[in-house]
Amino acid sequence: MSSRRRILVVDDDARLGASLRRALAYEGYEVEVAAEGPGALVAARDRPPDLVVLDVMLPGIDGGVSASHGHATLASARLRRRARRKRNTR
Repeated sequence: MSSRRRILVVDDDARLGASLRRALAYEGYEVEVAAEGPGALVAARDRPPDLVVLDVMLPGIDGGVSASHGHATLASARLRRRARRKRNTR
């Protein structure tokens, strides 16, 4: 498991996503790019990020809708991660 902070970039502009990936990876972050809302929700559920950079005007699903649907997924992932850390520090 990587100790680097993980960022999920959600943007339908492939060039912008690639630019953000390069810049953030250069700064030491692990970066995943999703081109649409449903894919971002799957990525967030499967490997919860520390931060999400979200385009709020995604085709097919509004970024705000993705955020509201993903909020519960991301919040529960954070709680699981905190619980895991607590168990590991005992």
